[in-house]
Amino acid sequence: MYNSELFSNTFRTGLESQLAFYRSVSSASVGYAEEILALGVEAVKTGMAGNAALGQKLLAAKGPQECLSCTSSRLRENLENTLALTRQATGIALKAQGRISSDIEAQFEDAQRRMEALAGNIEGGGAPAASHGTLALVKTALDSASQGYGQFSRAARQVAQLVDGQLEAAGHFRSQAEEPAARATQK
Repeated sequence: MYNSELFSNTFRTGLESQLAFYRSVSSASVGYAEEILALGVEAVKTGMAGNAALGQKLLAAKGPQECLSCTSSRLRENLENTLALTRQATGIALKAQGRISSDIEAQFEDAQRRMEALAGNIEGGGAPAASHGTLALVKTALDSASQGYGQFSRAARQVAQLVDGQLEAAGHFRSQAEEPAARATQK
């Protein structure tokens, strides 16, 4: 049988679920941001150490050819480090996207289950006529949000595929660029 407590309990449960969802997503986001920050700090340390080593090699170089060889070697290292950093950052971003996507999907499924249970209770319980319109409005909003999330999810997958393609292209470009550089330093 319908009563106002049914609405109150359903919406209270929904609110609690939303708060738990926001806490989960916020916590995960902070964790992934920490990973990205740590990655950036490590990249700066590695870059500074490599540049200091290059400086020492240049000071000890006996001629222009040796300076060119040292500089070319450092440029290759920088390119490799940049590609590795990009791969790691992309991995973290994809991991974050996967986690947040699964949280969002679970939230939508939970909301839809609650609304279906509420609809069943309202339709069979002699609820006021105005509640049927409100329920239809909420169902429509959930369906629209679910469709919007589906579009967002597809776009995120396309971006991930694009980034993977760009990383592969950069790796291919690097190998092509290394061949002439290696020949130039051997002369």
